[in-house]
Amino acid sequence: MKLTYRRVIEDGDLTKVLVIARDVTAQVHSEVAERNAREQQAVLGKLLSDKAGFVQFVASCEELITACRTRRIRSSPSAIYIP
Repeated sequence: MKLTYRRVIEDGDLTKVLVIARDVTAQVHSEVAERNAREQQAVLGKLLSDKAGFVQFVASCEELITACRTRRIRSSPSAIYIP
């Protein structure tokens, strides 16, 4: 909800205050969706600008997943690095 107000002045005196409540849920959802789309475009742009780096990243992830599945990795965080 977004609240705004307007002063009602009659004969130079403040006589009333008009309070306006607006449901901005759709606007907020739209802004979040737009921000997410911009972030995805930025990530995609970076991926496309460094294809070799992306391929290397995917390969490293695949190695890490394989190591996790075969339990070759201990539980310590330092063991996550796979050269």
